[in-house]
Amino acid sequence: MKKSKTLLILLLVLGVVIVLGLSAMMGVMAYRRQKQTFLFKQGEEAYKNGDYELAKQKLKAYTRRDPSHEQSWLYLADIYERQLLWRDAAMIWKRLVNLNVLNNDYVKHNIYANYHAHDFGTLDKIFSNLSMEKQREYFEIYALTQFFQHTNTDATDRLVAMLPQDGIAAQMVRVFKHQGPIPELEKLENCDDPVIQVEALMQDAFISEYRTKDLKRAEDCLRKAAKINPDLCRAPLGDFLFRNARYKDAYEIYKTVRPQMMTVGNIINYAEVLFLSKDAKALSDLENEVHHKRRSAILLRAYIQSLQAYLGKDTQAMIKNYRVAQIHRTTPVGLLLSYAVAIDDSDIPLMVSVLSQWRKTKIFKEKQAEILANTRKMLATALEDDKLEDAAKLAQMFLSKTPPELLCWQIVVLDQMKRGTITEKLLQDACKLFPKESFFQTQRLRLEFSKGDRQGILDIYDQMIATSNTPIRERYRKVLYLERQRLLDNAFQELQTMMKEDTSLVSAKHCLGFGIRTGKKEALNAAAAFPELAEIAQFEMERRYGDLDKATKC
Repeated sequence: MKKSKTLLILLLVLGVVIVLGLSAMMGVMAYRRQKQTFLFKQGEEAYKNGDYELAKQKLKAYTRRDPSHEQSWLYLADIYERQLLWRDAAMIWKRLVNLNVLNNDYVKHNIYANYHAHDFGTLDKIFSNLSMEKQREYFEIYALTQFFQHTNTDATDRLVAMLPQDGIAAQMVRVFKHQGPIPELEKLENCDDPVIQVEALMQDAFISEYRTKDLKRAEDCLRKAAKINPDLCRAPLGDFLFRNARYKDAYEIYKTVRPQMMTVGNIINYAEVLFLSKDAKALSDLENEVHHKRRSAILLRAYIQSLQAYLGKDTQAMIKNYRVAQIHRTTPVGLLLSYAVAIDDSDIPLMVSVLSQWRKTKIFKEKQAEILANTRKMLATALEDDKLEDAAKLAQMFLSKTPPELLCWQIVVLDQMKRGTITEKLLQDACKLFPKESFFQTQRLRLEFSKGDRQGILDIYDQMIATSNTPIRERYRKVLYLERQRLLDNAFQELQTMMKEDTSLVSAKHCLGFGIRTGKKEALNAAAAFPELAEIAQFEMERRYGDLDKATKC
């Protein structure tokens, strides 16, 4: 009995706890629903009062809690369209299409939003999923989409031919196919369709910048396009200013562009503008704005971090991030960064790449002394590491420098000798520039030996004798060559000349050696005139031309 009462009490307590728990949960859920409803009402009120930024904030928060609430998305879509944020509007209409696929108005708004966003790639996908009947409802947009996405196809040509030929769409196709003329583009720029206006202005800007080189007209066109569709066209305007080294103006434009509307190129350009202004904090902020979902996010962040490290003089971080980014730019900032990495990491191929671009600019002359000093160090290191081929590519860039760089010429000659591509002209030029350097004459001599040109060899020996700091040594090398060629009389004449120019015992010993090897009597007689060599010379004379027994007794 007691056990039954105890069990009953426990069940009663448990029931009370469950009821209280359920009540609390229902209360929390009711509170949350009330809070959500309050968020929506706040957003709706802000929307109706024209406070679109507050409305976006509240409505976005509400849709995160209730993603299937159509009215919230409709308010957001309208706000984005009013603010000319067509890409965001298109994303909202796509979501609404997914929420209610039977609502034709949502499909229509989705098509027009993507059209105003100039997103013909997305339109192409949308139309591919629509029936032919639906495609005809938006025939002009469909035809223009095919023209921009599949320009050179027969199907597109047939489709475009079906457009009313006096209509604005057909006019645009004709003008774009022929890239002008400018008067026809100007007509399109003043039409009522903002999409065609922008496309015409962008085409006009392209032709003006790259074909007619009219930069003022190009800028005017880009600024007009940015007024019509600021979200889409500000970034191209910033890029134009960046290309023309108007970095302050570019900064003023880039800072107004939303990160999600920036391409990889826009972001890198903006980063380099911030680098030039030495704004490390802004660089850091830009890095944080690179969305992690971007395929290139890691590379972009690494490039921005390499610029930050350069400003902070953190060499290791600069090199590490530069290698990760693998973004090699030919812009002034890009080349400056690559140059710093090449120097600090002894990267000769990268140095060659940078200098091949810099040689066309003023910066090469301005930094020439520094570049030469760093180049010499890199070449010396490359030779120590047996990287002759890389060193030769870098050295080749300085062969025309005045005054000439000896190390560069030596490396190029060594590399070509090693690969068997050396030319007589290169060696002759080197000998003219460095007449006292026996290295180049020696290489010329080797080349003549490989060709077997006796007269050429003798001429080089004469040049070496005339320019060498040790002419006796070079003349004796000529003697040995003549001796090997069995031109003993010529060889002895050189010996006589040598002994006239140098009356030391060394010359006499050369003469004695020649006499012993060849048996040349005149050479032995000349050597015998030196007391230190007389006994040896006399013995050799007797041995060769006199009594062998007498010579032995000497």
